[in-house]
Amino acid sequence: MEVQPQSLLNIPLVDFVIKQTNAPIVARPVESEWTYKGIFPISPAGFNPFCGKLFCAENSVFNRWLPHAHESAVSFNAGEWLVYECFFVVHDYLHLWAISEMLDDMPYLKTGKISLNKKTISDLEFLYIVSEAAATVCLDFWYLAKTDINSLCPIDSHFRGLTSVYQEADVASYRQYNKEFDVQTPSFFQWIVKGYCSGEFEGFSVEDLKDNKKLSNWLGKEVTIAHKQVWFIRHWLHYLAGHKEPTEKAISRAIDLETGNRKLMVSRLGEKLWKIAQGELLPEMHPFNINIQSDRTANRLDFRFINLLTLDSWEQLTERNYGELSVQQFAYFAAQYLSAFQLDEVGEITPQLVGEIIQARDTIRLKGLTKNLVPIKKGETGPVDLVFVN
Repeated sequence: MEVQPQSLLNIPLVDFVIKQTNAPIVARPVESEWTYKGIFPISPAGFNPFCGKLFCAENSVFNRWLPHAHESAVSFNAGEWLVYECFFVVHDYLHLWAISEMLDDMPYLKTGKISLNKKTISDLEFLYIVSEAAATVCLDFWYLAKTDINSLCPIDSHFRGLTSVYQEADVASYRQYNKEFDVQTPSFFQWIVKGYCSGEFEGFSVEDLKDNKKLSNWLGKEVTIAHKQVWFIRHWLHYLAGHKEPTEKAISRAIDLETGNRKLMVSRLGEKLWKIAQGELLPEMHPFNINIQSDRTANRLDFRFINLLTLDSWEQLTERNYGELSVQQFAYFAAQYLSAFQLDEVGEITPQLVGEIIQARDTIRLKGLTKNLVPIKKGETGPVDLVFVN
């Protein structure tokens, strides 16, 4: 099919990821309208960095667009949702690609069931954090920060970045504090990885952030993201291992880059990422699936880290008492439960109402919201282990 000038396939990375087949894009039976309409901020698609697949919502702008990807994107991009979802799929693909590359140095993770012990948890933490840095640096810092997507696909988009607000035009301002600072070089990836693993970004001080609003907006967010990503992977792996939630002290412990050849792995990955961002290399992914043996207990459901739709009689889960869940955990239960239903009209369902139900952990009112809604039947449920923390 002929690709029209306003098609997102004119963006090389988008074109490659949409057409590749080594990481299949799985449409799950969930509804994104809940997110579009601001009922809750949680994406219902889910993600699992270790299973080698990408996920989207069956009822989403992205999935409706896919059969028409060669056509103009304008009619699909109301509210910039198509561009946002499309680049998030690219981001998730780069996540998977980075892990597939690093698995060549950790081949034991590719065979059989992987028990969670001190070594495997350490290696999986490392793989996850480095792959998150890889996706962010390649897409946001090396591609979107320098590229006006309207020059490739003129759809009057104001989209400038996915997970980072960094813009290359601001680099002179940052060099007031760190004269050696340079984003557009492969060594920047190593700098970001060190920051994500330690929580400290060399060359800038707390006083620098206080002095410069742009620096604070960008680097302050990176500090927050670094902590959040370590928090996430350590909570998730503890959950899968059947352990208690990690303490704040355990979460704040740096991820060790000195173990084995981890520094060399990061350096090699950075060189390849740089070539991908420059259009000199395609991110061909080796299919993989890290088969983690889960020891989570059946009576401890944490809906931040488990796919509700894989549970028996999931529609009856609102009949349970969730007083033991935190408000945050219940919010993810509510988001997964509601997004399994088609939202045609918001009606009386408002963000404020859903927020009140979540705060009260009120399963009766939650179920009542869906009494006139139809469950989404089309789509593939996906694996039990999906994560929804955003």
